[in-house]
Amino acid sequence: MKNFTVVFVAISLAACTSTTTINSPNQGVSLLVNENPSASLDGGYTEKYTDTTFGNYRFKVTDESGQTMYGALPLRFNGGYLALDILFFAPAIFFNLRQVYPYYELDQVEGVIRYKRKEEDPWIEYRPSGPEAAAAKAYFGD
Repeated sequence: MKNFTVVFVAISLAACTSTTTINSPNQGVSLLVNENPSASLDGGYTEKYTDTTFGNYRFKVTDESGQTMYGALPLRFNGGYLALDILFFAPAIFFNLRQVYPYYELDQVEGVIRYKRKEEDPWIEYRPSGPEAAAAKAYFGD
């Protein structure tokens, strides 16, 4: 029984990833998210990110002219994971309570992040705060 529990917990924690699609309304835009390699947002970019409780996904968006925007992706709280963690494995609370939204649009020209949960939902707009942008800029060593 003990081995089953260890295997179950390992599989559960490994499965705590979310897929997101990130695009930009502008052409010639590249994206860096944490340690991931640079990606072009022309035509959209889809990636899986590990769910987190305390971490952030810092980003740097740069267009061909060199205009850059820094910040952190807004993350959504997952109450379902919290309930499962409490019922089955409380230490998992430290790993998986927040996850990326399925859709983001990063507009470095306007300095805004748009995100939504469902494709048909309206965009929610967010502007990275000064300290948030400064932390991302320091993270990337710029």
